[in-house]
Amino acid sequence: MPASATRLTLVVPGFAPGTDSPDATDLCAPLRALLARADWQAGTSSTAGMLATLGYAPDCAHAPLMAAFDLDLTETTHWLRADPVHLRADAKLVMLVAPARGDVSLDEATALLAALNTAMPEIEWRCGRAPDRWYARVTYAGATPPLGPAWLNGRSLTPFFPLGAAHRRWRQLTNEAQMVLHAAAANARREAQRLTPLNAVWLWGGGSAPQATHSAVTRTFGNDVLLAGAARVAGIAWQPDIDANAIAQTPAGASVLVLCGAPFGEAGPAGNAGVVADANRAAALVWPLLNAGQLGAIDILGEGLRGVATLRTRYRVWRRRLPGAFGDPHAVVST
Repeated sequence: MPASATRLTLVVPGFAPGTDSPDATDLCAPLRALLARADWQAGTSSTAGMLATLGYAPDCAHAPLMAAFDLDLTETTHWLRADPVHLRADAKLVMLVAPARGDVSLDEATALLAALNTAMPEIEWRCGRAPDRWYARVTYAGATPPLGPAWLNGRSLTPFFPLGAAHRRWRQLTNEAQMVLHAAAANARREAQRLTPLNAVWLWGGGSAPQATHSAVTRTFGNDVLLAGAARVAGIAWQPDIDANAIAQTPAGASVLVLCGAPFGEAGPAGNAGVVADANRAAALVWPLLNAGQLGAIDILGEGLRGVATLRTRYRVWRRRLPGAFGDPHAVVST
């Protein structure tokens, strides 16, 4: 591949090593050809690979990047995701239940966040562009869990509730917020309407301050809040929908990145079609560009898998079986 050729990175959350059927009907022909004919090796997570491609360190905090877009900020220091959840306790376990999409109204979010701001004024509590996406600005929160409610929904919190000294302040804030929300009038109204009360917040997404180094990526596509924020902080163009014309017009030597699905939440009103639906659409647009030589290579980032399709690999018509399968983009991987 010439050094000046345009390169595209396709991020496919949930695509992990596993058994694939060559006769599966949910993948379009261009996507199946792209995945089957690429060269593959072991990789990191799709999120880590995406952020690295955009010039971020592996341990960078995710929440400030999301806050940059969701809250329209230029200064994102100390921001955490603080999403509303329901904690259900019984004699054996405490289970986290994340609200379903559309389950939290803007009025409810406004009332509950007002209660938190009144009772805990040392912290700034704010709502993002979706009513169930909250943020907290905490001067010192200590360490925080890396996974959000979408990954922990329906699970026992025992393996994910850190008890070490580094998380002491996080546990304190979690307990204080739970007491405030338990007494909130908005939750009493939810219970009267037979809705699950939002009796806790899950603080997550902390880490080292995100600072992007130089990246060859000049344009990004994908309706995800983490991608939108990461692109904004790095000074890279972003738009929610993939645009084949914009990709074809990318200057020689530059790169573009496409994220399928919205694992961290939708950035825009277009909604989340899902990883497979987005991957089908992306492949249908970029496979012809690869065949026409308008793309020199397509890097594919999955979960523990990294592939590359080039002008040469596209002729491997005998390859039909994929190196992995599409699964839950919010699956918790054991390490």
